[in-house]
Amino acid sequence: MESKTNLPLISIIMPAYNSEKLIEDSINSVISQTYPNWELIVINDGSSDSTADIVTGIAATDSRVKLFNQKNQGIGASRNNGYGYSSGSWIGFLDHDDLWHPLKLEKQMSAVSKDPGIDVVFSNGWFFYNNDLSNVTDYRTLIGTFKPEDLYLRQLEENYIATLAVIVKRDIIDRIGPWEEGKLIQGCDDYDYWFRMAIQKAVFHSVEDQLFYYRKHDSNYSNNAVKMLTAEGYVLLKNYDTSILNSKGKVVKFEKKIHSVLLDLIRNGEVEQTKNILVQLMVLIPSRYINAALKIFKVLGLKSYWIVRILFKSERNFKV
Repeated sequence: MESKTNLPLISIIMPAYNSEKLIEDSINSVISQTYPNWELIVINDGSSDSTADIVTGIAATDSRVKLFNQKNQGIGASRNNGYGYSSGSWIGFLDHDDLWHPLKLEKQMSAVSKDPGIDVVFSNGWFFYNNDLSNVTDYRTLIGTFKPEDLYLRQLEENYIATLAVIVKRDIIDRIGPWEEGKLIQGCDDYDYWFRMAIQKAVFHSVEDQLFYYRKHDSNYSNNAVKMLTAEGYVLLKNYDTSILNSKGKVVKFEKKIHSVLLDLIRNGEVEQTKNILVQLMVLIPSRYINAALKIFKVLGLKSYWIVRILFKSERNFKV
């Protein structure tokens, strides 16, 4: 490997809140990287435990680890504030409870050296459960290099990209702007981020190697199915892009995804959220959404069909 001074600096942003039980392992997984030119920006988001003391102790032995304290603002604000403190030409993200394989950054930067046109590099990885690294399952991701439109359309299938899997060029982040900080898409803010990058013409590349460990535990926000479904619906609406969805086939792919979200919301009794999403669909694609939506409600039976009619209070809006 080249000397440290010849390698691009990677800034890694780690939000931390009451992380005393897990953060040391996460930081050590960064310190163990074979790629040496990195800085770790730890944002202590108003922790009331010993998180700050633990990070301070580690930083005293490795100057690449840097601690910044703030009042509690949430994970989106922590990532945005961390970006403000960063200096790297590449940016990575790692939460306080997840882990990286020692070769992660080296493998990803090797891919960049072979193709400088790559803007975002992600990878395969594993899920693991609580503290048991012997109990892992594969994290299913995409493999290959993806033009912006292709990545956007694949992401309509599902969110294939884990936040901790990614490193991204700084200028891409400057182009798309900050992470969302509100609660409307909380839990799917990474899904939103990748769509926004694709819309801004970022080229994505996936390293096939399994290079991260994504911890699953009871407190994961992603375990709240209804909130995640609602957030996913709003991410799709927010990132409806006519320059990419410029043919009937592509629009149908978008509709297939958002209709699956609507179905799941209805099955969970979330009538109000279903109504809100349908109203926004009417604005986005008024010539298509009514018939497409009604097909879905008919699958669920007459009760759901009439719920939708009542919600909109106007039968003239519906053509069967």
